[in-house]
Amino acid sequence: MKPWLLSAVLLFAVACRGYGQTLSLQTFSSGGTSGSPLFTTIGQPITSSSAAGSNGNLEAGFAPSLTAFSSNFPPSITYTAETGFIQQGTKLTVTVTDADGISKVTLFRRPITAATFDSVAMTAATGNSYESTIQGSHFDELGIEYFFKALDNTGKRSSKLDASGKYFQRFKDAEGAAVPPTAFNIGTKSSDYKIISIPYTLQVPGIGSQFNELGEQTDEVYRLATYAGNSKWNEFPSPALNVFERGKGYWFLTTKTDATLFLEGESTPQNYRGNLFQITLQPEWNQIGNPYPVAINWSDVIDYNDNPNLGTLKTFNGGYADGNELKPYEGGFVRNSGTAPITITIPFKGQTTAGGRTSSKTFATELDAPSWMLRLRLSNGQISNAVSAIGMHPDASTGRDLYDDLYPPRFADLPELKFNRTEDNDLPLSKDLVPTQDTFTWSFALDATDDEDVRLEWDNAHFGSNDIELYLFDEAKLQLVDMRIFSSHRLSKDGNYKIYYGENIRNEIRPIRAGIANPYPNPGNTLHGVNIPYAVPEGGEHNVQLMIIDTQGRQVRNLLSAHRQPGLYEPSWDARDDRDQPCSAGLYLIQLTISSGSEQKQFYSRVILK
Repeated sequence: MKPWLLSAVLLFAVACRGYGQTLSLQTFSSGGTSGSPLFTTIGQPITSSSAAGSNGNLEAGFAPSLTAFSSNFPPSITYTAETGFIQQGTKLTVTVTDADGISKVTLFRRPITAATFDSVAMTAATGNSYESTIQGSHFDELGIEYFFKALDNTGKRSSKLDASGKYFQRFKDAEGAAVPPTAFNIGTKSSDYKIISIPYTLQVPGIGSQFNELGEQTDEVYRLATYAGNSKWNEFPSPALNVFERGKGYWFLTTKTDATLFLEGESTPQNYRGNLFQITLQPEWNQIGNPYPVAINWSDVIDYNDNPNLGTLKTFNGGYADGNELKPYEGGFVRNSGTAPITITIPFKGQTTAGGRTSSKTFATELDAPSWMLRLRLSNGQISNAVSAIGMHPDASTGRDLYDDLYPPRFADLPELKFNRTEDNDLPLSKDLVPTQDTFTWSFALDATDDEDVRLEWDNAHFGSNDIELYLFDEAKLQLVDMRIFSSHRLSKDGNYKIYYGENIRNEIRPIRAGIANPYPNPGNTLHGVNIPYAVPEGGEHNVQLMIIDTQGRQVRNLLSAHRQPGLYEPSWDARDDRDQPCSAGLYLIQLTISSGSEQKQFYSRVILK
């Protein structure tokens, strides 16, 4: 007996746990004999029940495989992927066979953007068919992803994926898709613009064809543009902008109040977790759009790609702001800080790189935290800008790094705070984070397109119960603002400002010049009094006199006659005269006299009492 045949017989002897038993084997084809079932009695030579004339021996060259025996077969699953769109009530059907009988057939399914599958036992239908009906909750705006498993009566299992070993997908019908009214604004002002995107594949991508409900494009009906790089814009209609592209963002505004923007010839993108959309970002700023009809998180994009040149997302809704979620049909700006284009992959929500790594930076608002950040918002009444911030982080560097940020492309009359570092005067920062330290001073200026004052706002509600001070110093007004007490300050175009951070920092602030600032509140009254900020410059101790004078030049109140060291001061006048009598309503002058040796300087301001 051949060694391999002996091994096979012994294996079956063990499997059957018996001696002298007769086994019926599957039908084999060997040499010139076919279709003869084989029989054997354990311990005896294998014989066949072939036709008369056979000598009963297996012919030379026959090499049976152990997988040919029925007790070693897993269930066989046959599935031909259906075509067409997934919808409520769609049935998925498979054929499952096994000589030992089927115990259970299971459908594993999930919406295409979901992270996990749920499972449901399929129902036996006619013959060897099993089926399961799909409900609306089983798929999303992209469709459904699924595979099958079967279990036979002996505990053997098998799975059914597609020919390449991946899950099956059925996509949703996109017919009737339209740009939702929430994705755009109706108006005429710069602040009414929004950044939109088209998340479907279009058979006819022409912008004029897709927006034909709006009629012929004129600036009085609608405007649509996209960023072209280097502070330039392409506006429709033009040779540079006449078709929509998935993954791009577009400025859009219309005055048509009954605008309904139905898409034509749209089809659901064939993307799933194993086949994600990709966007190529050019160096510097790129106007991008959500390529999916489902929401995405930009923090997932950053984590998935792990590219140090990929920046955060800037959105626009009445003004720029740092963003994370992009809903369908929405877009924003992203910066590639490298010098070469990069191609990034856009994952679905919660989908990160292998291992589920998350690298997004988090910051506290308490001023004594190792990493903290304070967001600063600018508003000129028409448009706002909320991407500015200061803060600290242990891993930040003294130079510009990934913890800092720049402004997106200038849009309309958007005001900007510009933090200037000596080495980066050509690229002023919108967000300036420095290494964690005990004290620090930020310097910045306001860049605005008009002469109107701009309001700077911040949230001081969660600075924490610590001894850290934060002061804003307006050099032009010589005004020191305690940012723990106040939450806003009006800035002037081209003014210079500083923010001081640290313990007992107020006494260390030294103005570069002498002067008197505008009193506040102004107009004032006897109930609240008037604060009068003034500055004593460097150069040692000075003689300081502060007087209130009426319009006739007569002294009303001598507020101060004393020696003062260099610094900022803010005495209060209670609107009373030298006799402690309330002053009448009207205009009063404030005279500051600073002298040192033979040098004397006088400064004036005005206040109105009501």
